Amino acid sequence: MAVVKGIKGRKIKLDNIEDLIALDDYTIIEAHNAEDVSTGGIIIPDKAQQSSFRGTVISVGPGKRDANGEYMPLGIEPGDVVIYRNFTGWKVAEIDGKTYYTINSEERFAKIPQSKVVYES
Repeated sequence: MAVVKGIKGRKIKLDNIEDLIALDDYTIIEAHNAEDVSTGGIIIPDKAQQSSFRGTVISVGPGKRDANGEYMPLGIEPGDVVIYRNFTGWKVAEIDGKTYYTINSEERFAKIPQSKVVYES
């Protein structure tokens, strides 16, 4: 069960993070954890770690509307990995140690299509 911060500190319970639906040009992402060990094997203390600024897309809104009222697609889909700006978006939920944010289309600047995502073990 997910708990989402609501208005005036009230919490909203969700059965599944997929029940949180992105609107307009917003995207809901699961943030990737920051690296705690460097490529050389050095352990990075918590204070020195930075957010990774990348995450897996969970939900995608229909996009912004153009002058004719038609939705302009965002060009991403659930499962894609996006790279986004530092200090951006809103934290919307924390579930089982995973953090979820919502960001708009102007805050994303790159993607890796789901078909190309390969995680190192």
